[in-house]
Amino acid sequence: MRAKPTREALEAFFARSGELAGGFTGAPVPTLIECDPEAERIVLSYDIPDWMLNPWKVMHGGLTTTLMDSAFGLLASWCNGGVMCPTVSMTTNYLRPVHAGAPLIVEARVERFGRVNAHLSASCWQNEKLTTTATGVFSTASPRGTLLEQG
Repeated sequence: MRAKPTREALEAFFARSGELAGGFTGAPVPTLIECDPEAERIVLSYDIPDWMLNPWKVMHGGLTTTLMDSAFGLLASWCNGGVMCPTVSMTTNYLRPVHAGAPLIVEARVERFGRVNAHLSASCWQNEKLTTTATGVFSTASPRGTLLEQG
């Protein structure tokens, strides 16, 4: 049986989040708003800098997906005892544009967590309006070690 995640484990990941962003120069580091170990759910807040905007002054869709993918990976790894969970597949639905000037709130939750794959869903909100949704499948059987061992 899988151990339940703890808030302390998630906060330890966040303490290293800048390092875990790795090769993404200037990658936004989220602020933890909420985590619920029982519901296996996290809520993060991201500031949207101008460099993330396209010529129409809205956030590039690929970057929105990247932020959700990062939230998914963090959530899946947190729920997997710190063992990294690579993305297997992800589907994103763009409902409204995301602008600079207000944080993007990303809520990610586990729908099903199995021995081989985890199925997750996410919603993004800005100014209390739903902007983006996504679903993702993540491998729970990664041999690459834990998030805290990376570096």
